[in-house]
Amino acid sequence: MTSLTIREIARLAGTSTATVSRVLSGACYVSPDLAKRVTQVVSEQRFVPNAVASSRARLRSRRPGTAHRTIGVVVTAPPPEMPASHIEQELQAGIHAASVESNAVITSWRIEHEAFRKGLFPAALSEIPLDGILIWGVSNANYDAIRQLAPLVVCVASPQPDCKSPTVEADNGAGIDALFQYLYDLGHRRFEFLAQQVVHVPTQERGERFMAQVRAAGVSGRVVAAASDDFKSYAAEFAARRPTERPTALIAANDFRAARLLRDLGEQGVRVPEQVSVVGFDGAPFGLDLQPALTSWHPYWYDVGRIAFQTLLDVLAGKNVPVRTLIGGELLIRKSAAPP
Repeated sequence: MTSLTIREIARLAGTSTATVSRVLSGACYVSPDLAKRVTQVVSEQRFVPNAVASSRARLRSRRPGTAHRTIGVVVTAPPPEMPASHIEQELQAGIHAASVESNAVITSWRIEHEAFRKGLFPAALSEIPLDGILIWGVSNANYDAIRQLAPLVVCVASPQPDCKSPTVEADNGAGIDALFQYLYDLGHRRFEFLAQQVVHVPTQERGERFMAQVRAAGVSGRVVAAASDDFKSYAAEFAARRPTERPTALIAANDFRAARLLRDLGEQGVRVPEQVSVVGFDGAPFGLDLQPALTSWHPYWYDVGRIAFQTLLDVLAGKNVPVRTLIGGELLIRKSAAPP
């Protein structure tokens, strides 16, 4: 990748910087011969335009009364076994509301998790001139590849520490604190935190915060990583333990896992909440339909989307933004937790 500027590319192609910009943005009013000459120089020099500078230039060139920004929204598709996500619905609603308020145009793509990790994106993503990109990301992803296309803000996911883009996320710590305190106030003193993949960054954060709460309260607790999506083995082992050796409260890493846990405990004859309390994380609407209805922490996903969009607009305006913005939520108290 070259360090040449767009001015130097224009000099090598024998044209103006404005013409080079038009060619790079796909404008149709550049002559074919000139466009070919610019494209050849760009290819030979392996030139990649500066995403932030390009976006600001597009903003300055827009006429009053037109759409001020074009924002790409990239959503990573969930695994096939996962149900339709309320998180995506609430997130998109927040993004839409923010885009209407700012008179922005949104164009959206869905990308499989594995393709996103490898940096494999639809060709259209690089062909449409975008002022910025908002990504509902995954933790171990190739953000550098997509950042070359336009300024980037990541929402929902908790990227690895070396991610150079601002993030807007649910406050995992606040959610675990609220769930733990609620169970503790009910009288619970033996806890377990259940997850499938503790290496998943949000799950890891929730597990670490859980253990911090256990240590601070001086109670019994541990993190349990299940070998698969269900908790059949765990439920069988739980049922085999003597009541005095069992935890009295279980915190699942998310509501999807909590639903599996309720099912698998029920198959073992373990009654919830009479014999053990179970709570989840995410505030999924299907939690109301479970037996018993699931107590959960509901992050304000709508606000995550809305604030992530505004954060991206602030980046495009050249403002300083936080590296990481955490959004709170609310405790949904239902029927799956009771005093031990």
